[in-house]
Amino acid sequence: MTTVDILCDAILKWLAPITSFTADEAWFMYQPNGSPSVHLLTFPDQLAGFRDDALAAKWQSIRDVRRVVTGALELERAAKRIGSSLEASPLVYVTDKAIFATLFDVDLAEVCITSNAMVTMRKPPRVRFA
Repeated sequence: MTTVDILCDAILKWLAPITSFTADEAWFMYQPNGSPSVHLLTFPDQLAGFRDDALAAKWQSIRDVRRVVTGALELERAAKRIGSSLEASPLVYVTDKAIFATLFDVDLAEVCITSNAMVTMRKPPRVRFA
């Protein structure tokens, strides 16, 4: 079974309750010698074997960084210094070597939906409030 087969099988089963006739027609085109209806099938239970815990941890770390960046972007938007996130080019200060290594090969601008993004291991500047 290929990745496309696994995806097609799962998507048709998930969409079946919402698009019943369309899902049935697509199922018949996909599996003409299979079950007479996608509605007579159960969801796959062997998908847990495809989970990669290291990859999941990597992307959880990336999502955590994204959450901080989008929070800062919202503050800039509220202050009327930017209109949209694509007007921003954040410089992300990371002091944790593991997080920095995780972000090394990730296009953070694409993840954060900004025009550009850079990551540095320098100490962040001190912020003075008046």
